[in-house]
Amino acid sequence: MHPGAVIAQYVRCGKPGCRCQSGEPHGPYWYLIRREGGRLVKTYLRPEQIEPARAACRQWRQFQSLLRANRRETMRVFRAMRQMLRDMRQDG
Repeated sequence: MHPGAVIAQYVRCGKPGCRCQSGEPHGPYWYLIRREGGRLVKTYLRPEQIEPARAACRQWRQFQSLLRANRRETMRVFRAMRQMLRDMRQDG
């Protein structure tokens, strides 16, 4: 699982006379982008790494979604238990 996303980027090399100087950039080059310590980190992906990285990012998003749902359910149960305790104190 990887936090982040897989993106394609086109680049200009900066060499004088290169085709990219006239508007046709090189690429696409594929990267895994993610945040580490508040900074954006970009890692180059070889062609055979693109699909596995996409799958890992998709798994990460699904995992995070399950964690959020679990937290919501835990808080719902906690609130219900707290209300039951209040009701028991009032009755007793």
